[in-house]
Amino acid sequence: MLHKVCSDVVQIKAQDFEKNPQTGRFAQKTTSHAFNKHTHLSALLSIAPNARVMLIKKTGTSDGLVNGVLGTVSLIKCDEKTKVPKLIYVKFDDDRIGSKLRAKFPCTVPGLQNATPVGLDEDKVPYRGGIRRQLPLRLAWACTIHKVQGLTLEKAVVSFKKIFSAGQAYVALSRVTSIENLIIQDFKATAIYAKTDIDDCLQKMGNYIETPLTRPDASLKVCLLNIQGLQAHIADLKHDRRMLYADLLCLTETWLQHNTPHSNTDMAGWTFHCKARSQSYSDHGAFSTLQKQQHGGVGFYHKNHIISNIISLPCSELEAIIFNIQPMNHNYIVLYRPPSYQIGLFKQNLSAVVSHFNALSGGKIIMGDFNDNAVVSKSMENFMTQHGYSQIVTCPTTENGTLIDHVYIKDIDAATVDIQLMSTYYSYHECLCIHFK
Repeated sequence: MLHKVCSDVVQIKAQDFEKNPQTGRFAQKTTSHAFNKHTHLSALLSIAPNARVMLIKKTGTSDGLVNGVLGTVSLIKCDEKTKVPKLIYVKFDDDRIGSKLRAKFPCTVPGLQNATPVGLDEDKVPYRGGIRRQLPLRLAWACTIHKVQGLTLEKAVVSFKKIFSAGQAYVALSRVTSIENLIIQDFKATAIYAKTDIDDCLQKMGNYIETPLTRPDASLKVCLLNIQGLQAHIADLKHDRRMLYADLLCLTETWLQHNTPHSNTDMAGWTFHCKARSQSYSDHGAFSTLQKQQHGGVGFYHKNHIISNIISLPCSELEAIIFNIQPMNHNYIVLYRPPSYQIGLFKQNLSAVVSHFNALSGGKIIMGDFNDNAVVSKSMENFMTQHGYSQIVTCPTTENGTLIDHVYIKDIDAATVDIQLMSTYYSYHECLCIHFK
């Protein structure tokens, strides 16, 4: 397909390195490593302008640059001295992907303002001591159903020819936003099936959180998740039975605008409240840049029988929503800190809110994506401890092994709180399931 559709095809050889046992330094090999099973990076990448490609590694999760996103090559930029390609500019199908990187490193070529630079990445094979350096892209005029799981596509052509597993057809057919933009090839009705024992298995599965034996108001089930785009994943949320067992769903990175239609986020039996990024920051100083950036935002769903009240406290320059839940009389702050938000300034603004928040009666919970890895840094944890809060998350909360989703409690007995991690296919983050007894 590459040679049929594109001209000016370029072949980019991976730079493979191995450690010199005498010096301990890495030196480039003249031949390729033989560890293709341990790396997604290609030994030889054939590519050209107008080629359809897929990003095959997470290079910027908060910017939407994650494994599986699709786009078209706009430009191949070579090093002036070596003439070896060092950057490939890709126009991703979703213009929001890579917007932060484009703002930082804009493409000056006319007509390519929406092209995102993709640079070299590295994979390591620890037991061999080898390193491969290559552009994290793969040709993708078509891809496997597994690779599009979790994506939302405007248009798709689905072939039933090689469907071999229960549920594959559903995953493929549910990627598009409308049936008009779906083309099915090699159709066979027998390819659409679920496991015959699925209902029996669901009945046998134990609950993650047991139904309380006392009165209904004696416990509350809360889920916290960085959703990475609520509109893109609203269908996933609606069909995730594990999430629907909760009473309260707290979400970060909703990526909603202040004027997003309510119908786009409605869930039957639930009430939704949210605060967009543009509503969270002022339009002057350093915060004007944050205010104009896409993504971000926070929100929460509660079941209709749960009583919730939005709390109005002085809360400036923070992506945060504050509310009370009855009858347990718990007060919540759900927040998101962008990676570019200087942590010292963030603490200063959060401290001003916490001083008012602590004056409220009842239990207090401050939770969200702090973008501060508690595995290697105790900066936020120490700060919250000084304000009387205890961190109850102890395990990594992302696929990359970082602990950036925090839950802090105050005026609540830790012995009455149970927390578990739950994986979802539609987010890079783990979902935190919290049971207040």
